[in-house]
Amino acid sequence: MLNYLWAVMIAVGIIYGVFSGNMEAVTNGALDSAKEAISLCLNMCGIMALWMGLMEIAKTSGLIEVMTKKISPFVSFMFPRIPKEHPAREAISTNIIANILGLGWAATPAGLKAMEELCSFMKESKSDRIVLYGEIPGVSYLLGQECAVSTSWPDLASFSLEDWEDDLRSVGDWNEVSIIVSPDIVMWFEAEEITEEGLLSFMAEDSRMEKVQALYEVIQGEGFTVVFENEEFIVYQTE
Repeated sequence: MLNYLWAVMIAVGIIYGVFSGNMEAVTNGALDSAKEAISLCLNMCGIMALWMGLMEIAKTSGLIEVMTKKISPFVSFMFPRIPKEHPAREAISTNIIANILGLGWAATPAGLKAMEELCSFMKESKSDRIVLYGEIPGVSYLLGQECAVSTSWPDLASFSLEDWEDDLRSVGDWNEVSIIVSPDIVMWFEAEEITEEGLLSFMAEDSRMEKVQALYEVIQGEGFTVVFENEEFIVYQTE
């Protein structure tokens, strides 16, 4: 869908430039933008090469292995469903270590790896549609899967609680739907009781708190269980 949107915007810009007599400005703008894009790519390649090189040095020296063992209990505590041999654990540990060492750019590939693992899992998934929650609206586009509700970003304050509840009721067959959330949301799903005080410490707006509660009730009521988990995403599907 976004590809069509960009194509229309580009076409409208060119047509407007032709009829307004500003085609030269359109051409110059296109050339300048292309130049800036190439310059940005080269700069990013240099920065990524530097940080990834530092991470490779740390890995070769054994520092990453030592730190991975040190944070293993923490990773197991945060992601208890991930087996010790699962490749997601390596991506999670690398991302955490990169941030601990202040190598923010080096953490980016690990985050991309988490997205790659999600894509690989969803390709083999039985579900055709998804429901997203937890500031991850772009996942629908990246997976190429249709949202079962009217928006991929229900977290937004502009999307009312009433609309969210109506969307959840209109989904129909939940057996064909995967619910994908960010891990911080799941902390409240797995609590014995979702208290207002606890949720207010995580969410500032009452409407967002109630949206989480509504989604939690669907997960419980429809018999959803966790089928996939890494540092960025947790996937629920019905049994």
